[in-house]
Amino acid sequence: MLAQTGRRIAQLLFGGSCFLCKGSAEAILCAQCDADLPRLGPERARWLYPHKTMLALGARIAWGTDWPVTTLSPLEGIETALTRRYLGGVDPWGKPDQSWEPEEIISLEQAIVAYTIAGVWLSFEEKERGSIEVGKRADLVVLEKNLFEISPLEIHAVGVDFTLLDGRVVYERATGAE
Repeated sequence: MLAQTGRRIAQLLFGGSCFLCKGSAEAILCAQCDADLPRLGPERARWLYPHKTMLALGARIAWGTDWPVTTLSPLEGIETALTRRYLGGVDPWGKPDQSWEPEEIISLEQAIVAYTIAGVWLSFEEKERGSIEVGKRADLVVLEKNLFEISPLEIHAVGVDFTLLDGRVVYERATGAE
């Protein structure tokens, strides 16, 4: 039981991490949007959301859509992880942007893992859900396009055809066909 409790505490503490400490930890509190980057300075801002570095160090990254500073769409989060750019590669003023800290870009497979099996690992449910396997709960979405066959800058616009929760359809997009 003690080993299980220790694992859970470590998982939860690391689960909320957005800043790899290489200096002052105050960046965790103030780095919530682009406007905060100048306050951090380039040396500390470099360590915000260091996904590739964390994976290389052996960390598991688990993402969700429940934080007020992230989007509710996992597809938007996946696109951002693959590009480290604004959605569609266009900034809020309508101008093309560049990747921010492109050395931290991760693969599509790594981003999907972060939104699926890694999240259930945090809650100790990896034997029941998080991947498509016989005997596991069927919690999944079917998308209108294969994310592996489109540009990463198009991912945010991909539609969800239907969603299964525990094997039951809980959402189905209207197709217009009768």
